This record gives sequence, structure tokens and C-alpha cells, in this order.
Amino acid sequence: MTKVFGDRMTTTPPSASHVFISCGVLEGIFLCVNLGTFSPLIFEMFMYRWQNL
Repeated sequence: MTKVFGDRMTTTPPSASHVFISCGVLEGIFLCVNLGTFSPLIFEMFMYRWQNL
């Protein structure tokens, strides 16, 4: 059965707190980029103009 699924993991998977913190860091980076470039506001302006054509 191990040949079908491969070798068992020798280390444990990351804990939930580690995954939560890692995702929080990535989301923080995306938030800073969005705030710095005003990309959500530009997207809203395009959508507003598209609706009023």
C-alpha cells in the first residue's frame, strides 16, 4: 500500500497557528500593495464607467 501513496511523511505537517500566521503575512502584503497602488479604486472607476455607457 505504501507504493501506491508513496512514502510516509517523516515530519509532521505545519500547525494551524503557523498556517494562519503565514496566510496573514501574505494577505498583509497584498493589502499594502493594493493600498499603495490604489488598484481597487481604479477597478471601481472602470466598473462605474462601464455601467454608465
